Amino acid sequence: MKTASFCSRVFLFFFFLFLLVFPFFAEAQGHAAAPVKDGELQFAKLGAFKLVNGQIILDCRIGYRTFGHLNSEKSNAIFFPTWASGVSEQLMRQAAPGKLADPTKYFVILVDALANGVSSSPSNSALQPRMQFPMITVRDMVNSQHELLGQLGIHHVKAVMGISMGGMQTFSTGLLNLDKFAYLGGFSGSCGGRGA
Repeated sequence: MKTASFCSRVFLFFFFLFLLVFPFFAEAQGHAAAPVKDGELQFAKLGAFKLVNGQIILDCRIGYRTFGHLNSEKSNAIFFPTWASGVSEQLMRQAAPGKLADPTKYFVILVDALANGVSSSPSNSALQPRMQFPMITVRDMVNSQHELLGQLGIHHVKAVMGISMGGMQTFSTGLLNLDKFAYLGGFSGSCGGRGA
């Protein structure tokens, strides 16, 4: 009799536990499947990202926003990196019909450069804060952006364009992988300099 009572209690305990936990599990699963909205800030996790100087950014992540739809050939992507201290949110108005990047025709990717305060930066790195953050170059920014494109499954980009330091990233992208880009457009950017 005691064994039956004990088994009943155990059954009831697990039954009520299931009733309490299942709604949270189902809700979490529903959120994971939600589609990303145009312009929503997303992050690509690059892990331990090696820089050209041999140093490593720990737990590296790159912020980005997308607009429009990637076609089945993955051939309509336009890549737009930020300028020094610029963030992708400031570029959003350029991702519109009649602007620099039309999302009705192209899959527009606005990317936050390393050290801009959104992507891994001295100001937001928990593992390498402030002066512990490694020295980076424009080439490191470009290499991290290539990692992002790889994670998105994009191997050829219709165009890369950028303003100021975004233009420097554009020129550096062209020098490193000219065969992967149809058009390069740097506005007010220099194609030379140390570390570019």
